[in-house]
This record gives sequence, C-alpha cells and structure tokens, in this order.
Amino acid sequence: MNTEAKEKRLQPTEADRRHLIGMSGGCCNICRLRLFVEGQFGEQARLGDDAHIIAASNAGPRGNDAVSSALKAAAKNLILLCKVCHSKVDQQPIEYSCDRLLEIRNEHYRWVELSLGSIIIEKPKFHYLSYINIPRADMYAVVNSIALPRVQTH
Repeated sequence: MNTEAKEKRLQPTEADRRHLIGMSGGCCNICRLRLFVEGQFGEQARLGDDAHIIAASNAGPRGNDAVSSALKAAAKNLILLCKVCHSKVDQQPIEYSCDRLLEIRNEHYRWVELSLGSIIIEKPKFHYLSYINIPRADMYAVVNSIALPRVQTH
C-alpha cells in the first residue's frame, strides 16, 4: 500500500466545463461524435469526458510535475473527448503529445466556428431596456445627445 500523501486533484470549474462544451460544439474533438444525447424516453446522457492535456496526476499520461494543480484544472488544459478517444489518447501519450492535442483542439474549435458561423451579439437599443436607473439614463442621454421622454405629472 502506498503511504505517500496523495496529491490534491483540482477539478475544472463548472464555468470552464461549460466553456469547453460550448467551444467544442458538444462534440468529441477527435472523431466529432455528438456527446450529449437524449434517449427515446427523454433520458439524457453524456458520452464524453473533459480530458486533461497535461495529466491531472504527475504519474498520468503527459504528466508534468512542473505544472501547478490550478493550471492542470484550467480550461486551457482541457479537451472534450468521447470515451473511446479519451482512452486512445491516454494509452498513446507519445503519439498524442501535449502539442498534438492542442493542435487537434484548436483545429476542432475552428471547425465548430466554420460549421456554426460567426455569432454576432448585438446590444439592445437604449429604448428597449425595461429597467432603467433614471439618473444614469439622464447621463446616458446627455452623453449621446438624445432626449429622454418626460413623464407628465398632474
């Protein structure tokens, strides 16, 4: 039995996990299998893993004790893989080096962006806001040289 102290393994934050899923389009970064499915009875399943590029454990595939636990758990050290590709990557750390995994992930992100198109987020026009802090609205109007509608009081 190993009596050495176990190293603390930090988990990615929920925000990092959601970012990874979004950037990956919900697909494996290698085979592009859709990783989130719904069965015929409405049950939902996740068929993939948030895989570490640099192993979370120093003894793991592509492990590196010079990298901090925080960096190992960060989004930039994760790649979304199906169970089969995750197993293949971890069993072949020489073929799937850190640099190769980063190339695979970046190419996949480009593919997702090309497939989905660029998303343009438009900010709502000022008059569409339903909640307005009146002193700030007056300052906004002055800065942008617009007149605010005045409410008549009786």
